[in-house]
Amino acid sequence: MYLSLRGDITAGRRAEHSRTLKLLGEHLGNHRLIGKVTPLEARKFVSWYRERKHLDRVPAAATVNKLIRECRRIFREAVDCSLIRANPFDGIRQEKVGQITWQYVSPGHFRALIGACSSLKWRGMITLAYCCGFRLGEIVHLTWADVDFERQLVHLTWADVDFERQLVRVVRKPASGVTEAWSPKDKDMRLVPLPDEAANVLTELQVAAVEGQTYVVVNGKGRMSGSA
Repeated sequence: MYLSLRGDITAGRRAEHSRTLKLLGEHLGNHRLIGKVTPLEARKFVSWYRERKHLDRVPAAATVNKLIRECRRIFREAVDCSLIRANPFDGIRQEKVGQITWQYVSPGHFRALIGACSSLKWRGMITLAYCCGFRLGEIVHLTWADVDFERQLVHLTWADVDFERQLVRVVRKPASGVTEAWSPKDKDMRLVPLPDEAANVLTELQVAAVEGQTYVVVNGKGRMSGSA
C-alpha cells in the first residue's frame, strides 16, 4: 500500500523502498501487523541488519543510516494515514559517519576518460557531467527540443539545448508517447551555461541522431528510436 501511495518517488527510490519493505518482511514476518511493531522490535531489526552479511561483508554505517531513514519514512506514512499512533523508528539514532575526502577530477583525468571512451555516447555523457555538472539522470533525460525555445519557457515541458545562446535547460518531463515522466532532483527549472567543449560534443550527437529522435543520449535497444 505504501508504494501505491508514493507515486511521487522516482523508479530508483521505489526500488530502494521495495528492498527495505522486503527486509522488514524477512525479519518481522510478512503478515505482521504494523500496529504490533514496537520500538524495541524496530531497534532489533536495525541491529539485525547491521550484522547481516551480503557477499561476506556487513553493511557500512552510511548504508545502515539509509535503512533507518527509509523505515522512518515508510512508518511515517502509516502514522499520517492513522494506521498507527507512533512511529517505532523515530527514536533510533543514526550512526556517526566520518566525512569522506572529496576526490577531484583534474583536467588530465578528464582527458584520459575521454580518450578511453568506446563511443560518442559515452564521450557525450562524460563531457556533460564534467563541463556542465549534470547528474546522470539529467543527462539521460535531456531531449532535443522540437518547438520554439521561447514557447518552451512558457510551457516548461521540455529540456532544450540552445546552441545559439550556449545554454542547456533542465526541466521536468511529462509522460507522453516519446518521453517518460521525470523531474529534476531540485524540482526547479534551471539554465546551465554550455562551454565550447560540451557544445561541440552535443553538435556531434545531434549530427549522429536519427530522424525523430527525442533524447540526446540513446541506448539503441530502446522501444523506439527516441528511447533513452
